[in-house]
Amino acid sequence: MNMKKKLIVFLGITFILPLVCCLIMQSFPIFRTGAANLILYAIEGASPTIAAIVVHCRGKEKGIGAFLSDKLWKQFSVKYCLIGFFTPAIVLTLGKAIVYFTMGTNEFFSPLSVKKILIISWALVAEELGWRGFLQDWLQEQCREVWIPLITGVIWALWHYHFVISGTMDIPYVAFLFGCVAESYGYYLITKASKGNVVPACIWHFSGNLFFNIYHINPEWNGGSMIPYWIINGIYLVYFLMFMLYQREEKE
Repeated sequence: MNMKKKLIVFLGITFILPLVCCLIMQSFPIFRTGAANLILYAIEGASPTIAAIVVHCRGKEKGIGAFLSDKLWKQFSVKYCLIGFFTPAIVLTLGKAIVYFTMGTNEFFSPLSVKKILIISWALVAEELGWRGFLQDWLQEQCREVWIPLITGVIWALWHYHFVISGTMDIPYVAFLFGCVAESYGYYLITKASKGNVVPACIWHFSGNLFFNIYHINPEWNGGSMIPYWIINGIYLVYFLMFMLYQREEKE
């Protein structure tokens, strides 16, 4: 399978599979609640990774074993895993502190239900083999480095259409797209630093979702205000800019 066909297959599965899951959940009452709903939700959320696995299963040059080895075990680094966890934790804690002490919109943090923790934990395996393990690598061979996080972030944001259909996302799409692009620069930097290993990115994704929910950043928890969301993404952009400048100085 050539590179263009790989991308078409990947994007096709990634975008169509969630729609199929949404249609099943809306059409059959049994899939709207309980374990059946969670299973479909898990498939829906894991469509990027499922797509990447399918592409590599069909490829002649590398099988799924080699793909998983390259992305999960080779170049594994505890250091970058810790960076992946603490970067979003620190950014979100700082952002929440600014919001809390200036706006006082809600409590500083609140505990999560077991169901919510399970859904958030799914981020450890659901998406990054697809976004950073396949799509980012594909773009690496096709375009200049500066465009890779931008394109990945836009596609990643557009993929969330199924959460809009199901009514589980209340952040305006333009703002959400900006956030996905901003975070994609962080994912790109840490994946590049870990030499292609996506485990740090998986941990980053989990940590970001975890603290985003613990600190109630969504507008629905802040009287409809988008200010907390913008503050968080502003801090991310400053952090990424400083990190990129530091890397440039190190190379020079």
